Amino acid sequence: PGSTDTGRFLEVELCIDDSDRDWLEICRRGHHYHPQSCWNEAFDVGACTTTLDPPLSRGESLAAAFVRAAVRTGVEIRRNVVVRRILVGGEGVAGVEIEHEGATTVVRTRAGVVVATGSYGSSEDAAKIENLPELGDAGPPVSFGDALGLAGDIGAAVVRAGSAFTVLGADLGDGVDESGRRRMRQVFDRTGLPHGIIVNGDGDRFGDESCYNDLVEATKAFDVGSRQFRNSPCFFVCDEQYRLAYASGSEVPWEMAASFTSAPTLADLADAMGIESEGLCRTVERFNEFVESGVDSDFGRGELLRYRLEYGDADTDSTNPNLGTIATPPFWAIRLVPLSVGIHSLGLRIDRMARVVRRDRSPIDGLWATGNAVAYTEQPRYTGGFANARNIVYGFLAANSAADRLAAGREASGATAGRRTDRGGST
Repeated sequence: PGSTDTGRFLEVELCIDDSDRDWLEICRRGHHYHPQSCWNEAFDVGACTTTLDPPLSRGESLAAAFVRAAVRTGVEIRRNVVVRRILVGGEGVAGVEIEHEGATTVVRTRAGVVVATGSYGSSEDAAKIENLPELGDAGPPVSFGDALGLAGDIGAAVVRAGSAFTVLGADLGDGVDESGRRRMRQVFDRTGLPHGIIVNGDGDRFGDESCYNDLVEATKAFDVGSRQFRNSPCFFVCDEQYRLAYASGSEVPWEMAASFTSAPTLADLADAMGIESEGLCRTVERFNEFVESGVDSDFGRGELLRYRLEYGDADTDSTNPNLGTIATPPFWAIRLVPLSVGIHSLGLRIDRMARVVRRDRSPIDGLWATGNAVAYTEQPRYTGGFANARNIVYGFLAANSAADRLAAGREASGATAGRRTDRGGST
């Protein structure tokens, strides 16, 4: 009762005042959705309350809400700190050794340490670890797999659970990030619109362009005989109709002239992109037949209500809002790559209290983990808010477990002090 056909998004609409500027200005902003809009704005049912440019919304707004709560509670935030190792004492984890501005310092802990460093999308080895031909990263360049090394050094179990979740992204000419890498943006909210398709090097479609989950799995398909990934590299191909209708937007600004390759014919475009020419022409001809009937007989594009509403064009003349012919020159194409969004296959194993465990599943006393530092086992596919939800849940469990450990330590200290007094010693 109360459910909806399309599901619901929960979003923090964060009102910012002058007292928030100091901490907000040092927060890294992602470029996965940039410039951003609230889901309310995206669905035309309201307006976001933030006055920032670009707007603070979606996952960033949720994270900012927690940061603001921490700052206002008096939590000290230290920047530009490198954690060198986790320290272990007689009673378990005792603190961390950190490096800051060239000086090494030991930070002792009373309750323990929570590892929340994310995954390893920024690592040069990320693609090899995930058995992918290449891998871009949608987040700030801060996730290098620190959790695996730091916790692994003291016996934590590192496990592979499922495969990395990726979307398709592209270099849209946004320059480089602070580490010198080209900025890559997701494009799944643009590829399901009319007048465009995604093809592999043979010119064949390999999934429903409006359903990123289908495309994610298809990009990982490996042909044992040829020892090649069947659908990598892959390309988004569209025509002038697409450019005129969807060349810019709030989610992903397609700078067609700068980022795309253009050609007067499909055959010329195929030659320029390294796509098999006959295959591309044959695929476009077949796709245009689907447009006429309103039914994608190969992959069912436009059949799912969610993707019709989110990634289709309700104003199109077609009976299917996700379909439109590819027929008007010039034709355009851009190379796509798998794009990491922080959820990878390797992570730390935890128990029901978010305690990090060893390979024998015994907990490491005083060590917890949350978020993408943890191996994910909840489900085989992604749904919106997945990483944020598991971060909040495990963080909540870890905080309560740490509080229990601290209380138990105080009780033990009290009992010890009492026994010493009984023996006549000092307390």
